[in-house]
Amino acid sequence: MNQEPPIVLVLLTLRQLGSRSVPAKQDLFTKGLKKELEAAIAKGYVEKSKLIVQATGPNGKPKKSSIDILNMTSSGETALKQGANFEAFAATA
Repeated sequence: MNQEPPIVLVLLTLRQLGSRSVPAKQDLFTKGLKKELEAAIAKGYVEKSKLIVQATGPNGKPKKSSIDILNMTSSGETALKQGANFEAFAATA
């Protein structure tokens, strides 16, 4: 299976950032790789979900907040192994 280079780039980036629970609101994903990320989500390689975290409100009191996170799926990991060259894959470990 030969993957499109932009999608492989998104998968390599997610792997470099930890593959699991990567915050979605980063300039890298909201500006630089926005279309590529949407394509990876559409193909089922990446899933977007919400994570509830404890934050501090403006008055200094704790409050619950949710953030969007990205997770690479098992099919995304398989696509990355098949689509990325060995050196790039090893560099993200």
